[in-house]
Parts: sequence; structure tokens; C-alpha cells
Amino acid sequence: MEAPLVSSVCSWDAGTGRLHFSSKDNIGDYVSGASIFCLGFKHGSFSSHWSQKHGSSFSAKVLGRVDYACGSESPLGVSVFYWPSYSCIGNPGRGSVVAVWVPQKIYRRDLFPFCNDTDSKWLLRQGNFRRSNSVEVHVERQSSSHFLCQLEDVGVLVKKSFSSNKAVKKFRSASRRRGYRLIAKASKKKQQLVIPDAVRVEPGKYSYDVETAINQLSALAPRSSITRCMESYRNKLSMKDFSLIFREFGQRRDWERAYKLFKYMQRQQWCKPHEHIYTMIIGMLGREGLLDRCSEIFEEMPNQNVEWNAYSFTALINAYGRNGQYEASLHLLERMKREKVAPNLITYNTVINACAKGGMDWEGLLGLFAQMRHEGIQPDIITYNTLLGACSSRMLDEEAKMVFRTMNEAGVVPDKVTYSMLVETYGNMQRLDSVSELLREMEVSGNVPDTVAYNVLLDAFAKEGDVAKAAGIFKQMVNAACSPNVRTYSTLLECYGKHGRFDEVRGLFKEMKASGTAPDIITYNTLIETFGKGGYFKEAVSLFDAMVDGTVDPNMETYTGLLHACGMAGLHEEARRVYKHMLSRGQKPDSDIFIGLIQAYGNAGLYQEADVAFRGRIELECDVNASTFDSLIHVYAKGGLYKEVLATIANMQQAGFSATVETFKSCIEAFGKAGLLPAAKGALADLQIAGHPVNLQVHETLLNVYCIMGLFDEAKAQFLEIKELCSLPLITSYNMMLSISARRSRWDDFHRILDEMEHKDMPNLYVLVAGLIQGNFDEPSNWNDIIQPAFDDIKVYGLESNTSFFNSLLEALWWAGQRSRAVRVLKEARRRGVFPESFCKSSRLWSIDVHRMSVGAALTALISWLEDLQTSASGPEDLPNIFTIITRRTTEKQESEAPVSKLVFATLEGMGAPFKFAPWNQGCIVSFKQLLVPWLQGWSTPEEFKIDTELPASVATYPTANIGATSLFKNDSWRSKQLTAL
Repeated sequence: MEAPLVSSVCSWDAGTGRLHFSSKDNIGDYVSGASIFCLGFKHGSFSSHWSQKHGSSFSAKVLGRVDYACGSESPLGVSVFYWPSYSCIGNPGRGSVVAVWVPQKIYRRDLFPFCNDTDSKWLLRQGNFRRSNSVEVHVERQSSSHFLCQLEDVGVLVKKSFSSNKAVKKFRSASRRRGYRLIAKASKKKQQLVIPDAVRVEPGKYSYDVETAINQLSALAPRSSITRCMESYRNKLSMKDFSLIFREFGQRRDWERAYKLFKYMQRQQWCKPHEHIYTMIIGMLGREGLLDRCSEIFEEMPNQNVEWNAYSFTALINAYGRNGQYEASLHLLERMKREKVAPNLITYNTVINACAKGGMDWEGLLGLFAQMRHEGIQPDIITYNTLLGACSSRMLDEEAKMVFRTMNEAGVVPDKVTYSMLVETYGNMQRLDSVSELLREMEVSGNVPDTVAYNVLLDAFAKEGDVAKAAGIFKQMVNAACSPNVRTYSTLLECYGKHGRFDEVRGLFKEMKASGTAPDIITYNTLIETFGKGGYFKEAVSLFDAMVDGTVDPNMETYTGLLHACGMAGLHEEARRVYKHMLSRGQKPDSDIFIGLIQAYGNAGLYQEADVAFRGRIELECDVNASTFDSLIHVYAKGGLYKEVLATIANMQQAGFSATVETFKSCIEAFGKAGLLPAAKGALADLQIAGHPVNLQVHETLLNVYCIMGLFDEAKAQFLEIKELCSLPLITSYNMMLSISARRSRWDDFHRILDEMEHKDMPNLYVLVAGLIQGNFDEPSNWNDIIQPAFDDIKVYGLESNTSFFNSLLEALWWAGQRSRAVRVLKEARRRGVFPESFCKSSRLWSIDVHRMSVGAALTALISWLEDLQTSASGPEDLPNIFTIITRRTTEKQESEAPVSKLVFATLEGMGAPFKFAPWNQGCIVSFKQLLVPWLQGWSTPEEFKIDTELPASVATYPTANIGATSLFKNDSWRSKQLTAL
């Protein structure tokens, strides 16, 4: 029998052939299904014709064979009919009886219509319900051959069906007819109290009895009886144990159970609460603002034979004080003295704190302080810090200085809170120098401040951006023989990094390691963010490697800062490694992680990898935002992949995000690089229809589009709009205007822009670029000492800004006829990691990729590549069979009309180079070894491609002052019409 035995006595009377239960109520509901609890046969009764494959099974569920009076399944489940599986052939007696207990009235029907075979037909009929709650079922013989089961065999099978053989006993009726009687020995298990894990106390925190009591009290329902729960702990828990229980509930802010336990203790004799319990419950209720209950408990203490003491008064004073009723606190202090209870240090600290927070004037606070000292109670660090906090909130600088000096004279050592209050007080009044003077006074008096004090002041100067004073505090700290800790170094490192003092960052970090101070996660995160923002991207990666090799585990802030640095630098391999390391640690990436990863692939020209990284968010079930979509759209736009841009925008809108200004700007840029000016203008119109402002970045993107398309008038008008929006356009905007002016032979405008860039009010980089174009820095010494450091200034903005700068500069140099200078700048760009995909060599093909270059940069790279090929063709180096020039990352034919593709092919065609657009890829220009090598052997670089021509002079006279709007265009209405035409 698989179901547990029930607490009932049931028997089968062999004489009457009936099953009897002592009471139906004794049958537990937890028994699965309606079960047979007794089975007996008179001698020579039948056994079922059951197949041997059921083994010794003594039961079978009758599924769907019973219809209940209510028309639905019984709440106790289906009926279970126990039937012997052991059988033997014999001569059965007619009218054998088995009994089944059924929980509800059933319709009359055959319970076992499936019990039919050729030899026998059994009919089980339902009898009437009797008081014994039994159902009489008759088995009638229908044929001559049946199975026989002897009485002893039935008994053996019955015993095998129960867990205990003692449950089955032989039974003899008064008529001396033998049978079997089942006596259920097992009782229903006592229901265990289920304690949720959320309310369990930490194992090992208290003794076993205390932990168990806390867990059981926590699991009690709100209206459950606490008496029944606590009776098992009578004389097991001491008053110290009850104090621990109250402390645990106080930490949980569970005042209801604590209050219920307190009331229970008041009603008992074995656990009457003492004064400490009263103090704890008053403090607990006071934190919840239950002042009426606090007062009630306090007032009933004498009636419970518990005397008031300083701690119970202090608890009540604190309750009123923390709820803003400092007048009541003062009255309680006076009452305390009338009751002959002497206040102690904690009492006065509590009263002063309540009055300070409640708004008592400074004179009143000083009065309490004087009263305290008059009674012989010496103030401690809490007293002085409370007074300093009052000075900070009231902006009393002189009073704070007085309290601090009194504190030092009393020999009380300041702590972190003390200095925090001083810094806050003087910082609000812009007088941090006064704190420095106080520290020096302490040093002179021999009371040297600790590291915490210096750190508080150092952090204050660092937040204000005063690097010199922050460094001065650090030096003062070292001179005072106070050892800096990891927080000291981290604060100063961050201060140096924010102000671009990277040499000091490196030096201080070396000094930190030399002093034996181990960097923590905050230090490493600070350094990674500092070097990432400063353009030292590989140093940030090196710091990460040092963390992994050491004992510091990276966190999400580490991964975010590092992937941001890798994204700006286009370090896709490093970004992939960091990303895998993050996943291996079980960290779930967020939108910032995906943005950094996408930028790293995009700046390296790996668009497919960027798309795979973006789609990886689906598998990881990570949420992204509009900025994540914009990052992928921006990557495609830089490569001119406008169809991918449109597809990503559609996915972005499908995900529930609206297009942003960045989205439209990327559309304009993508269409411009593809040479689709009408589509770019349409994207601008969509931007305005969507209600977004045409900001400075959009204007700069439009300027780039017009310069790529060679539209001088539109570019000039757009440059004017940029100058009206900001006082100083970007250096790339000036370079683009120089390029379009030279490309369209508008030399007056060319020289006008150059003179403006060289104006005394312009930044250093603008002046140097203008001088570079005019040939002022051709000498190697000038290049190394002046130009290269100037190029270093733009690396902090990342590879994308470097790419835009060098593209615009190469464009200006090429169209101005400065070919050799353009080649020199291109080599400098490649040395800095710009255009990482530009040159590729393998055993099967050599290629050059110019799809992310401007026209001037692409033509410069093309001439340099052909010269390198010519050198290789005349040497011993083996050349591959295929040479390709990638101008577009596309396979569609119309893309060959993009400006870069068209001008690169026109240049090759003008030189007679054997290159053609590949029929399988219209973005690829291809040639073969057998055609290209003979041509290279007879080709020489045209003079106009290797000699820097002299800049044509301007024929116009104009002032060298900064160009205003009216000097570029005399007719403002004409300029407005040009903008409207966009």
C-alpha cells in the first residue's frame, strides 16, 4: 500500500461479509484518493484475474470509472481499488465480498466493465451506504472456471502491501469464520511550521535556542498566538537571550513582533522584562515614530516594578528628539532631574543632538554644553562633532573654529566626522584654506592629524578642481610623516587625470606602488578612465592585464571604462578579449558595454563583427536603449552603408525607440558618402519634420556632404551657419572649406580661410595646420618638435576624431597641390592607427581599402600604394595574382558612382592603369598580375602627384581680422534660399 495508513481501525467481518470503520472522521484527507483500508475474504473467496506483469502490486487506480453526485471529480481524487495479484485455480464460492470505501455518493454503474474474458465475467455492483461507511460489492460467478486464492495466500499478499506486518492481524468472528483485520498503527504527522528563508536569522549568529525562537517568531502570521510559540522555550531562554531577540528585531525594523513579544513577557512570571528590555522597546518604537506607545510603556514601568534609570529616560528623550520634538526632550531632561535620576554623557549627547537638529539657536546649544560640563560630565568626540554639525548647518565658521580648538585643548582626538564637518562648514563659505591652517596648528601642537583628516581635505580640493592645493595637501601630509593610503592616491590620481596631467598620473602611480600601497579596484578604475579619456588607450588595456594577473577582480565599472577606451581606439581584438573575460565572470552586459564593443569594431571597419556583437544582446537577453542602436547606425554611416543604416533604423523603431538627432545625422552622413545628395536632403527634411533642432553637429555633417560632392556654394553657406551657431568651428570644418575652395579654384576664399586660421586669437592647432599647408614646417626638426605634438592633442577625442581630422587635412592638402606633404601626413595617420584597414597583404592578393577615406585621402593613399607596388615589382618579392582597391563596402552597381569610387577610378583611368570594376563587386576595383606588372614597369609617378606646387596668390584684398557673416555673403536672403533648398 503506497498511501500512508490512517488513524482508524477498520475491519472486515468474515461472518457478515462487511467492512466496518470505527468513524469516517478518522480517515485523513491527506491520503491520496479514496482508498480501501481493509480487504478480507472468507475461505475460498475469489481473487482477481490480474496479469503477472503487475508483480506483487496490491493496488490499481480506477481512473475515470466513478461518476460523483456533484458532477465533478472528488476533492480526494480518484477511487483506489486494492486487489490481490496472486492467483491460483480453485472452486470459488458464490457471493464472495470485497469492500471499497468511497468518499462521496456515486451513481450506480459498473465500476469495472473491463473485467471480462472468455472464461469468466465478473459483475461488481454497488451496495447501499451504511453507517459503517462501507460499500458492499458482490462478485458473482458467471462461468465454471475461476481463479482461487486461499485464505493464507491472501494474508501473505495483504502483509506485503503494507509497510508494517503488524498492521494485519488474523480475525475470528463469533461464527468462527476466519478473516483478516487491518489495524492502522501510523498516526498523522504533526504539521511542521514552514519558515521562509527570507526571515531566517543568519546561522551561527546566536545560540540554537535564540536562533530557533527568532525564526519561529518571524514566521508567525500577524494574528497567530505568540503564547503557543513561546511555551516551548519556557525556562530555556534567559533575559540576555531575550535582549538578543529584541536586538535582532530592532535591526530588521520589525517593531510589531517585538511589541507583541514584549506584551507577552509582561504577562508572564518566568520572563518579566527588566529595564534593559524596556529601554530597547522604547528605542525601537521611537525610531518608528510611535511616541504614544513609547510614553505609555515608559509610564507603566513603576507599576511593573521596574525603576526608571538614565538609559530609559535617554531612550524616551531620543524618541522625541529624532521626531523633531526637541522641546519635549528638554522637558524630559528636567523631569529626569526632578526624579533624582542623574543624566549621563549619553543623555546630554542625545539632548544636544535633538536640539541641534530641531533648530535651537547657537546660544541654547552652548548653554546645554556648559550645563553638561558644570555637572562634571566631560564631552566626548560625539559631543564636539554634534556641535560642529550645528555650525555647518548654520554656516558658523568662527564658532566651528572655536569648537575645534576647544576639542584639541581637551585632548579629544578628531575623527573623520570631525574633519568632514569642518570641510563642509568652510567649504560652503569658500574658506577651505582655514581648514589647512587648522591642520597646521594641530601639527605644531604635536597633535598630528591622521590620514582620514588629510583625505577629507584633499577630496574637497580635488572636487573644486584646485590641483595645486590638492597636491599641496598631499605634500603636507607626507612631510607630517602621515602615510597616504589607497584612497589618498586614488583621489589625487583622479584629480590629475581630470586636468590632463598624465605625466603626474604615471609618476604618482609608480610612487604608490613603490610605497607598498596596493592599488584597489577604485584605483584601477580611476586610472583606466583617466587614460581612456586622455587618449592613452593601450595603457588602459595594460592596466586591465595587471588587474587580471594580480589579486584585484574587475567589476562592471572596469569593463565599461575599458570597452569605452577600446571603442575610441578601434582596438577590436582587445575589446573582444575584455568582453569574453566579462562573460566568463558571469557579468551581464548592459547598453554601455555594447556601445563600446560596437565602436571598437566600427572604428576598425569590421561592420559584420559589429553587427554580430549587437545581435548578441538577444541571446544574452540584455536590454539596450536608443543609444545602442545609434552607435551601430553611426558605424554604418562612417562606411557609407546607407542600406544597413535604414535597416537598423527600422529595427530600432520596431523595438519601440524613436529616431534621435544622432540617427538623422548618421543618415545624412551615410547618404552623402554614397553620393546620394537628394536622399541626404530628405533626411534633413525628416529631421525637421520630427521636430528635432538642426544642431551644430548636423550642420557640420552637411558641410562634409557638400564638400564630398564638390558643391562650393552650398558648403560656403553651411560654413556660415556653423559660425553663427558657435564662435569657433571645428578644425575639420576649416580644413573642409580649404579643400572645397582649392578644388573649385576659389583661391580668394582659400587664402581668406588661411588668414583666419592664423589669427592671433585662434588655437594653436589651427595656426599650425595653416602653416603646414603653406609649407612652414617641412624641416624634420619642425615636424618632430611642432607638428607631431600638435597632432597628439587630438588623440584624446578618440580614433573617430583622428579619422575626421586627417581626412579633412589630407583633402585640403591634395586639392591645394601639396602632394608630398599629403603623403607625409598619411604616414603619420597610419602610424597613429588611423585607417587600420587601409593596406593588406596576403599570398593571394594585395589590397588597399579607401572606403572610409575622403577623396583627397583616398587619392593620396592610391598613389602611395602604386609606388610601393612598383618597388615590389622591380624587386625579388613575389607578387600575388590579384590586386584590389576597395572603394565601397557594397556589391551594387550604382554605388560605383559615389565620389570616392568615381574619382579613384578616374585617376586610374587617366594614368592608363589596367584596373576595372569587378563584375562580382561594384565597390571593388581589380587588376591582375599579368596586366599590372608590365604597366608598373613602364609607369612613373606624374610630377603633379609628387611635387608640392606653389599656392596661387589671391587677387582680392581683405582684412586679416576674423571673418564675419557679412564678409562672406553680402546678401543674407540669398543664403537663406540656399538653406531652404537643402
